[in-house]
Amino acid sequence: MAKKAEIKARVKEILTQNPDGLQRKILLDRLMKEGFADGTMRVAVNELVHDGKIDKNREKSGGVLYSWRESSTADDSRSGRRAQSSRATRGDSAPDEKIFYKSFAEYLEYPKNDDDENRLSECTKAVAWGGSKSGKMRTPDVVGVFRPARRANVEFPHEIVSAEIKSERSATSLMTAFGQACAYLLFSHKVYLAVPEPESRKDHLEARCHLLGIGLVYFNPYAAKIDRSIYQIVLRARTQSPDMFYVNEFVKDDLAKALYGH
Repeated sequence: MAKKAEIKARVKEILTQNPDGLQRKILLDRLMKEGFADGTMRVAVNELVHDGKIDKNREKSGGVLYSWRESSTADDSRSGRRAQSSRATRGDSAPDEKIFYKSFAEYLEYPKNDDDENRLSECTKAVAWGGSKSGKMRTPDVVGVFRPARRANVEFPHEIVSAEIKSERSATSLMTAFGQACAYLLFSHKVYLAVPEPESRKDHLEARCHLLGIGLVYFNPYAAKIDRSIYQIVLRARTQSPDMFYVNEFVKDDLAKALYGH
């Protein structure tokens, strides 16, 4: 039978390899699969929590997130980053999502020159729109348009691109954001969802987005500098066929001026 010291060393190794934290259930299941005795394993883990070696944070979903706490000054810095990530997981102190609107609008646009990098190239023009009013429609955080140049030899239909951004990582917040993104399909040719990468059940969110053709982008809400470089494309949005009546109801007045300049 493995001794508690051996189990504790393995717990430290696992949690150190997962600096953003690991759910308690996942950690215990992993230890059991590695052959550690259930009783001894739970005692060892509880002792690490009691001794302050493990940071214990409760998620909104009811689960418990474990992360390893170091003692040195340098390690305290890493521990602070893990705690910061844990807060994002719980969704109780995430940055205001509005600070990401402008950079994501730029991320959606085509490059402005040959040296312009890290753009998704989905829109000729995109604007931060969250908090504005567009008639009776739900308001996306970012709205863009893909349209031909004024002197284009070949004309093609305009496409409206909408995006929902959430800076919280809790399961409730992510599902709320997904539901809002779905609502934009009524008047958008393409829809993107930009959220922090989920700690668990990531495949569920990605499968839902893939099923409905919603684009998915992950980003770090605690990045030191907020610009286009923080966004990572996971799924490209598929072109949809929205109801053109609602498209025209949505793109008018101030939004039309912002996208088209008239």
